[in-house]
Amino acid sequence: MHLDTRGLPISAASAKAAVTFDHLVTGYLTYRADTPARLTALLEADPDFALAHCMKGYFAMLAFKQAVVPVAVELDPGDLWAAHAVAHVMEMQGRRSEGIEWLTTLAPNWEGSHNLQHHLWWHCALFKLEHGDHDSVLELYDTRFRNLAAPLTVASPDVYIDVQNAAAMLFRLQRLGVDVGNRWEELADKAEARIGDCLSAFTLPHWLMALTATGRTAAAERMIEAMRAFANGRGTVPPIVRDYVLPIA
Repeated sequence: MHLDTRGLPISAASAKAAVTFDHLVTGYLTYRADTPARLTALLEADPDFALAHCMKGYFAMLAFKQAVVPVAVELDPGDLWAAHAVAHVMEMQGRRSEGIEWLTTLAPNWEGSHNLQHHLWWHCALFKLEHGDHDSVLELYDTRFRNLAAPLTVASPDVYIDVQNAAAMLFRLQRLGVDVGNRWEELADKAEARIGDCLSAFTLPHWLMALTATGRTAAAERMIEAMRAFANGRGTVPPIVRDYVLPIA
């Protein structure tokens, strides 16, 4: 493992590549006109250096040019994070129909990918929700991002991102007066089984949504008490639970 000029470990393949990386960063920070050439030199010195490719993408976005935005997807149509980033942009810009087309067009490339594909289908459902197409949202819920019979869900039925997707969408639907049937129940069952597990701070309010939506007040109170106990611990997560999650809970 080589170190950069600041003493931080980097995965460069050689000392030469590490020095070339430092040369690139210095060029960027000091506004050198030859910065693109420095990037080219780095990629030639170490074509597989991850930070070099990160810098290449970063510089592309610094151009503030629309034509370069769809490229991290043109290179790999199955890149879930790239698809996700563009979906967020379309969401913030209110481009709902484009968002649905964007995701459904890319979906065939997600075969064999992990649970992040469920979150992309959740984004698709969110676009449909904003169109007022509640039936389609429920269909996507049951067939795409909370299909209890799907292999990914069967293998890991309470994985945090899937729970967040499901609870967040059911919450939205109920707020709009949509009948979601008994869909909360399986989430509430899993929530009860996870009382005391506070490692995913962001997931905790979603578990509580399921418990309160099903009237399981006693279980919700037990979860909150477990969170209070956890919040007194040491480390990164306990203060987050104490300062943010508990007030929400």
